[in-house]
Amino acid sequence: MFSGIFEKYPNLHVVMTEGYAGWLGFAMQFYDHHFSQSRLHQLGIDDVMGPAKIDTPPSYYLKRQAHDMFLWDPLAIRSRDITGLDCLMWGNDYPHHEGSFPFSAEWIEKQFEGVAANEIEQICRGNAAEIFGITV
Repeated sequence: MFSGIFEKYPNLHVVMTEGYAGWLGFAMQFYDHHFSQSRLHQLGIDDVMGPAKIDTPPSYYLKRQAHDMFLWDPLAIRSRDITGLDCLMWGNDYPHHEGSFPFSAEWIEKQFEGVAANEIEQICRGNAAEIFGITV
């Protein structure tokens, strides 16, 4: 995050699958807090890779270039005001037994209750289509 790789390669995207995305909100506020406080040395970053090589808060890069795919993560959905929508991708993990199939629609309906239709569309289809270059 602090190495400057995302800044140097703005078209590089990292996709994490088969996990949860609720950690993104915490990571963004944690990294941004330490970045803005200029206390990176307390995290040991100076010792490991030298001073931070970024000028923009880390959450900017996470929102733009990191994407986390989840099956069931109401916390990630509730934290979208912190993370934004672009880094969130829902998946059903078909055909694995821990996936939502054949109950995918029910899982979406339950965990996205009260979320605007355009946000559900972006998280459940739009983001993945854009990242993976899928056209419908």
